[in-house]
Amino acid sequence: MKKTNKSNLFLLSLMLFIFYSGTYMLIQPGHIYTSDGFSRYMVTKSIVEEHRIWTTERYFGFRRSGERCYSQWGIGQSILSIPLYLAGKSIAFIIPNLKEEYTEEFMVSLLNVIVTALTCVIILLFGVNLGYSVKNSVSLSLIYGFGNYTLVYAKDSMDLSQVALFILAAYFTMYLYIRYKRKKWLVISGLCFGFAIITRLTCIILLPLFLAYLFLSNFKIHSPKQLCKNLIILIITLSPFLIFIFYYNHIAFGSILKTGYGSMNELFTTPIYLGIYGLLLSPGWGILFYMPVAIVSIIFWKLFHRKDNTLSILFTLTILFYILFYAKYIYCQLSFGAWGNRFLIPIVAFFILPLGALFESEWLKRKHFVKNFVIAIILAGFFIQIPAVLVNYNRYTYFLDTKFSNIEKSKTLLSNPKWSPIVRQWQMCGQVITKMRHGTPWNLSLHNTGFTSTEILEKSRTMNIIDIWYIHLYYLGFPLIIILILLIVHITALLFLAIMCVRKFT
Repeated sequence: MKKTNKSNLFLLSLMLFIFYSGTYMLIQPGHIYTSDGFSRYMVTKSIVEEHRIWTTERYFGFRRSGERCYSQWGIGQSILSIPLYLAGKSIAFIIPNLKEEYTEEFMVSLLNVIVTALTCVIILLFGVNLGYSVKNSVSLSLIYGFGNYTLVYAKDSMDLSQVALFILAAYFTMYLYIRYKRKKWLVISGLCFGFAIITRLTCIILLPLFLAYLFLSNFKIHSPKQLCKNLIILIITLSPFLIFIFYYNHIAFGSILKTGYGSMNELFTTPIYLGIYGLLLSPGWGILFYMPVAIVSIIFWKLFHRKDNTLSILFTLTILFYILFYAKYIYCQLSFGAWGNRFLIPIVAFFILPLGALFESEWLKRKHFVKNFVIAIILAGFFIQIPAVLVNYNRYTYFLDTKFSNIEKSKTLLSNPKWSPIVRQWQMCGQVITKMRHGTPWNLSLHNTGFTSTEILEKSRTMNIIDIWYIHLYYLGFPLIIILILLIVHITALLFLAIMCVRKFT
């Protein structure tokens, strides 16, 4: 790639990162509204303020070990949030009228905005390096950013979006090493994979694939000695992360192989056939419903395999490993308080990147019905996410609580399309708009617990207004005129940036 082309690609990547970040900012709720997100925020606060990875108070998802309380989740998200936490403190210091706690929480809540925007950029760069045109690579990036349920999780506080970023980045930089033979890419790849592991330990199931891809891709062009050197470099890079997470598990939960979630015998009890059906085809959380573009990817996967059979096998096995692993996981069949199946977010990119081979093929140029079918599926993927972007998807979970027990909920979501969140979330939108129009009072704070589902549906501001931070600002007492000015400037800037991208790079 020529220097000028690299410069143009860097500029495009920067512009798209700003565009994605700005768009996700537009739909942010403006607070950490899930209990696990707040708990991880408290770990970040403890790291910065107390210089320790544990807290003295027990929050949701924490396990007590003596006088110390440890989060059951990986420590990666809390570490990633440190710069944003410090930025929040700085803003509160510069503007004394702002409450420090609110600015810290708001800045930390932007983590997945940045992470998802970065993932979109890596999709673009991966596509270009695979030989796709810039136009088609941008299309793949847009599909990842807006055409599936990663759009909803860009405004959430869970760690799956971060896992998706680090796994994709690890694969991408490994691909760059294999292609250009520069050791820096091998080291960066190991660092990315290591951070994925300390963010969510389950990523370790992909480690054999990761090592096999490095070994087999270089088997014909490197001597056994050089292959061993490469593996040693990668293992050395990964070792600090593995040592850290095993040490954390040991001091927090009593064993290097134990996490705060419980034992393997308790967690992996779902029949494999039921789990696969639930992950792929159930109307409640099946990925093919929440990301219909995956259907197109599967149909035309052969085109990608012809383009790069090694990478095709890696992507296929990554998808299969994830599906088979989580098919047994009990919480995949109790996936309440989620939009679709959140555990599969890390493999979304591996369904989308192969679409580039279809976009580059003659199929879309010669067969208009195929082109129209693909466009319709992509638009359907975007349309499906709209109600979950507008209204907190947890509202439907509380609604189901008033109708069914947990077991009944699971069975209903697993098999009954009538109760699918994709259908019923529009009903939640209607209820919220009605409540806003009638000025229903809300008086529950963001982190209050111990209330019934009915009380939360009736009294929680978080569940009863359009879940966008500009609207939250209005109900927090900000002047309407200032909010409107900020909103107009925000939208105008995004439109200007979009037009600049289209003019310069198409």
